[in-house]
Amino acid sequence: MYKIDLQYINWDKNYCAYSDTKTVAVGMKVVTQFEWGIEIAKVIGFYEIQEKDENCEEVTILHEATGSDIKLHTELFLTSKEALEFCHDESRRLKLNMKLVDAHFSLDKKRLVFAFIAQGRVDFRELLKEITKKYRGSIRLQQIGVRDEAKISGDLGPCGYGLCCRTYLATIGNVSTDMADSQKISQRGVERLSGICGRLKCCLAYENEHSKDK
Repeated sequence: MYKIDLQYINWDKNYCAYSDTKTVAVGMKVVTQFEWGIEIAKVIGFYEIQEKDENCEEVTILHEATGSDIKLHTELFLTSKEALEFCHDESRRLKLNMKLVDAHFSLDKKRLVFAFIAQGRVDFRELLKEITKKYRGSIRLQQIGVRDEAKISGDLGPCGYGLCCRTYLATIGNVSTDMADSQKISQRGVERLSGICGRLKCCLAYENEHSKDK
């Protein structure tokens, strides 16, 4: 049995599917049945396993994305940007203390999700009413963190390469100052140890286990 790791939005959690044959490859885009509707997802992992992962939410792969699927996905990307601008305007009008960073339509247009950042809880009930008046279907506002924002808008890290969170990291693990201490680099200062998101660099975790063994 093979486990297939899937990502449909880079700021949301990953999902998985299972197959008895090698029907997909990493990097392939597939049309997938989620609980709320149809989505295009990217295959980010493919492994042979003995039993299913209880911690991963399972979805169904319908077929490899066709040219028409990709075209529709691109068109919906542009429509999502228009929806994001509308949500921006309404949130400013309602004087909500939140930063809208992304919007996403499902492939069947049955669901529209907005990602936002805020310092605390936000009462967006009035905003939700205004969005629902304009866009039918299931509307969701999802609060994300600054690391997730970097995955959306970031580009290059201090190392000169593409951000790990945008290029290959399936999940962002916990990074702590203890990792910097164990690698004897904590004296470099917060600014040099922080990524563009303002949090500790994810790469601090790469050598952590090796440092513990020394």
